[in-house]
Amino acid sequence: MLDDQQIADAYRHYLGREPDPAGLAHYRALGQNGLTLDALHGIFLVSEEYRRSRPRHRIAAMFALAYERAPSAEELDQLEAFVGRIGVASDRDLLKATVSAFSRTSHPTSIGVRLAPADVKRIPLPGINANLVLDRFDWWAGDAIGAGDYEPHLADFIRRVLKPGMVAVDVGANVGRHMLTMSRLVGDQGRVYAFEPNSENCRALMLSIRENDLANVELIPVALSDRIGAIAFTQAIGGNGGFLYFIDDPVLHPNCSVVPTIPLDTLIDPARLDFIKVDVEGAEHLVISGPMDLISKHRPVIVTEFSVDMLSGASRVAPQDYLRRYLDMNYRARTLGLSGPIEEITDPDAWLSNWPDRFRIDDIAFTPAEKGDVFWV
Repeated sequence: MLDDQQIADAYRHYLGREPDPAGLAHYRALGQNGLTLDALHGIFLVSEEYRRSRPRHRIAAMFALAYERAPSAEELDQLEAFVGRIGVASDRDLLKATVSAFSRTSHPTSIGVRLAPADVKRIPLPGINANLVLDRFDWWAGDAIGAGDYEPHLADFIRRVLKPGMVAVDVGANVGRHMLTMSRLVGDQGRVYAFEPNSENCRALMLSIRENDLANVELIPVALSDRIGAIAFTQAIGGNGGFLYFIDDPVLHPNCSVVPTIPLDTLIDPARLDFIKVDVEGAEHLVISGPMDLISKHRPVIVTEFSVDMLSGASRVAPQDYLRRYLDMNYRARTLGLSGPIEEITDPDAWLSNWPDRFRIDDIAFTPAEKGDVFWV
């Protein structure tokens, strides 16, 4: 049975005021008829007065639901600012904002809220006459793309390489910004194969493909690797994600999704292959190891993300061995200037001796030596 003190405490906690006589009598009577304290808290939590008068408290309660702990003052400030910027119209929106505002790496949770029609955001890309479809809660990619500042170094290189009629592969298509550019550049006679293991990203990609009539794009929702199998995958922040290599028991981790892994040459065998972009959070070596015969046959230009930390973790390869593999295939390696100067890598050991931070990330272009400097003019 509820007592008056418990009812008054609930009023103060959820509504920030003392109980009015009618309310106190109402909940006292409900308590006599079996209303529990947990049920009383639930009533206040969904009450209109709570929603209207205690937004910060409501945000804190949603954080506690998602992460099973109270937020710090800093986390609460960050989440409140994000909620105010994104805009929420319901508890469902607030929950989605709560699990979208932080990286799943630092804030693991088994709770997720899937893409719904009201979440869809379209960003015009006038340079290629297209609209990119993405989840409006994906602030990580959305802010940069909307500002026209999404990986410009990589976009510029892609524009220098791809020509009408070419065949390109986008491994780790994410939300599709580069996929759209590739599609426009290769034209109706070309082809783009886009690979993305995150199902929610694939939903947005399918919308972008449909709404922009990208008949030359084939989306394949798997993770590429060096063998057929399955692996634990996690969303990180926004549409980003990767293999759960840094967890002792990834299958039981709350962020875990199980995705299939397949080598590239098991899925495609095109008559030509001109370009491969790989951005898969450290699994780049596994992706490239699968289709070595395909690469030897076609000699495509290859661009991959490069991180000493992530390569060592996800691919279990020494970074200098990763770089040397391309050089041994008579490829030239150059950085694209994401986090340092554009420079050629001829001696991986010497170059890495000046690498200042194992967590630093850059993008590296590997170009067949026989093609010279044509892509750097």
